[in-house]
Amino acid sequence: MLSKSAVTKIHATIIAVMIIAVTVGIYYYKTLPTTPNTIELTVANISYQSNWIQQKIESEWNAKHPDIHVTYLPLADYYTEIVNIFTSTPEKVDIVRTNPGYMAAWADAGWITNIDGLEGFNDTFSKVEPSRRFELLYNGKHYGLPTYTGYMAILLYNEKYLQQAGFDHPPGTLDEFLQQCLAIKNQGIMEYPMAWHLKGSERRIDWAWYEFTLMKGGETLYDDNWNPTYLNPGSPGYESLQFIVDCIHKYKIMDQAAVEWDTFKVVDMLMKGDCVFAPADPFHLPNVNDPETSAEAGNIKMALMPQSHYTWVKTDQFSITKACRDKGAEYYEAAWKFLRWFCGPDNNSLTYMYAKEALTMHTCYTSLNNDPTLRATWSQFMNVSLIDEQAEFAQSLQDFSPAHKTKFYLPWVNDYLIPNLQAAILQTKTVDDALHAIHQGFETLAMEYGLPER
Repeated sequence: MLSKSAVTKIHATIIAVMIIAVTVGIYYYKTLPTTPNTIELTVANISYQSNWIQQKIESEWNAKHPDIHVTYLPLADYYTEIVNIFTSTPEKVDIVRTNPGYMAAWADAGWITNIDGLEGFNDTFSKVEPSRRFELLYNGKHYGLPTYTGYMAILLYNEKYLQQAGFDHPPGTLDEFLQQCLAIKNQGIMEYPMAWHLKGSERRIDWAWYEFTLMKGGETLYDDNWNPTYLNPGSPGYESLQFIVDCIHKYKIMDQAAVEWDTFKVVDMLMKGDCVFAPADPFHLPNVNDPETSAEAGNIKMALMPQSHYTWVKTDQFSITKACRDKGAEYYEAAWKFLRWFCGPDNNSLTYMYAKEALTMHTCYTSLNNDPTLRATWSQFMNVSLIDEQAEFAQSLQDFSPAHKTKFYLPWVNDYLIPNLQAAILQTKTVDDALHAIHQGFETLAMEYGLPER
């Protein structure tokens, strides 16, 4: 049995150890770096590729930025759902996907805010391809950063059928395009060699009209004084709509069922061997010659859009909400920091990772489009130099269709442009009447909403 003195010594030792432990603990607690209060942000996007994006935000952003935590909010019916949030609980979203057609209305409504003057903005913006810069601008201010090319049409064709008809090259002009389609039809190779997206909804007939108008040399649908350029016979806009109508009803090289086809449908037809020519965005290229997805793998080739070679381009972009900015400078700056990672041109950005995994075939940044690693990835699926050349002929959608910078873009497109283009295709209206009805709708809406300066 221990003596009292031994027990006393043990107690004293335990107390001493406890004092030392507490002292050391307090010292280390005081010297550990403190973490500021975490800023919580929410980014809203369409639901496409949601799992991949969410995983990257968790592993590449949240895990590395404990001071800024980002929640990803994919929305299935994006436009309807995000407008409902803006009008009821705008504080719930800090960064949102914007569209060239929405930006003006959303900026005027006070839903999104400009990003001019933020640290690093000028450097980031200088790397955006020149053809995309105008899409980010409204009333002299910039409202977002672009990510990847949302749409840029190129021409895809089935080389097997073209050679079978006696041709050794794709069409360089629209006349040659028509002659090749007629030869394929008349030789009994295929009844409808041409497939184009003429649907009256997303990825639709208005896009087709833009494409053919640009191929015919059109530069803009409205001049600097907001006068329409498409009402007179002989104008590119007038002739392009007449050409589409004639392809269906006069030459019968495209099925009238095209009024139900979107861009995905016509590429699917090409992969099944159900057409010879179809427009496509580079996004589709990994699939068209993959034997697992395409019955015509190895036969599908790329070409510049015929005639003028011009096409239009739409940019996907993201903006900081006004509600986020109203939360204070720390939120506004945190949202900008995330936005530069989410949309920027650095090789650690989400845009870079997206391109590296071939989820997009063209970005909005010159430096990324010239990046050797990305070009090596893309070259597995396409002729990268040809995409570069087509991009040189790409015209910003807002440059070509200034109505996209008005507050009434959506009602004009949905209530006047699409219904009247389809009426011309179905021949319930003449081309002349349809185009005049489109402009009459524009004038009606301009009286109600006003027009921005050109």
